[in-house]
Amino acid sequence: MVENGNVQDDPNGPGAPTSGRERCGTEDQSQAGTVPKRPCCTGLGRMSQAIAADVDTLYASLNVETRIIVQQRTSEIRALMRSTAQDIVEIGLKLSEVKARLGHGHFYTWLRAEFAWSESAAVKFMQVAERFKSVNFTDLNIAPSALYLLAAPSAPKTACDEALLRAEEGEQITHRMAQEILVEHRTMW
Repeated sequence: MVENGNVQDDPNGPGAPTSGRERCGTEDQSQAGTVPKRPCCTGLGRMSQAIAADVDTLYASLNVETRIIVQQRTSEIRALMRSTAQDIVEIGLKLSEVKARLGHGHFYTWLRAEFAWSESAAVKFMQVAERFKSVNFTDLNIAPSALYLLAAPSAPKTACDEALLRAEEGEQITHRMAQEILVEHRTMW
């Protein structure tokens, strides 16, 4: 951990948040009062030190009120992202059910009439639902665009498993990270 500009051993062990942040839910007594730390920081062990330092510098430059609001909105956005991931799965499951009930030739007419969605948009929702229907996204931070990549038929199951494992460990799975995981797993074969 970095404290007063000095690197110290992190008492939380290897892979724990660095760059002066403690575990989620702790507080920072700096500036003029108690300010909640970054709400979901368990993935920082893998975040580049340069990016973590940039975030620290940004937060340090903000006045207390702005810093609190920005950190609260960050937490809210992350919660919505998790909700969005679960919502994508639910939408995909419902689309699959409607498709099965409407039968051949009627689903895409219904889809365009009701939502003005393309066939490919619906297929992406349904692929995510099929691949991730048993996953609880409540505590996972996976970007919707990452879900679409990982749910593609060409995505190896091992890549999905790794992304889910990393998300369970607190890492944020972005579109770019999902791409990197997929490249790594595709070159394994």
